[in-house]
Amino acid sequence: MTLKSILPLLALSLLGCDAASAPEASTMLHAFSVESSGAVTGTFSFTATGGVHSPTKTIEMPLATAPARFEIDEQSARITSLTIPLGELAISPSALPPSGLRFRNIVLNVAPSAAVRIDARLTDAVTLHSDAPVELAWEMQSTSGAFFPLAPVKIPGLALDVGLVQVDGQGQLTVDARCDGTCWGLPGIVDVSDVRLHFDAPASIVTH
Repeated sequence: MTLKSILPLLALSLLGCDAASAPEASTMLHAFSVESSGAVTGTFSFTATGGVHSPTKTIEMPLATAPARFEIDEQSARITSLTIPLGELAISPSALPPSGLRFRNIVLNVAPSAAVRIDARLTDAVTLHSDAPVELAWEMQSTSGAFFPLAPVKIPGLALDVGLVQVDGQGQLTVDARCDGTCWGLPGIVDVSDVRLHFDAPASIVTH
């Protein structure tokens, strides 16, 4: 499911309801919080360049979890937390002699202070947008197996779109994000560009 599909599907479902069978209106026009409440379905992808004999590669990483929480009131919204564990990334010895590099425990954290705009709001659907600053946390693993934390990488911002729908009392959260052009990198080792993120997750909604 993508953000573009959420509102049309919702509209079609509402067209099929008459006054007698329509469910009670939700409180999504009022203040509420929402958080992902289970396993996610999604991917994180980017283009990587760098190294000695390394061609440009597009890398896709599946997502298993992405803890997220948003607060929405009548006039505004904010990100309380959004953490995206990405796992690991290996650079081969052929690209970076003699031993290559292995990065572990890569995590993207969206700044909770990021400004969020409410783009659309219905009784059972909300769409949000934020150009959210992001911090990348990671570690390097040596050939001996030891782990060394690396300095966090500050990424100026991801174009983040969030969609939430509620049907028959069940919430569904959809998050899409992108960073066009060069996003971050290690000079002489790897440059990361054209980042894309997408995930769907069940969501729990708590009214205030």
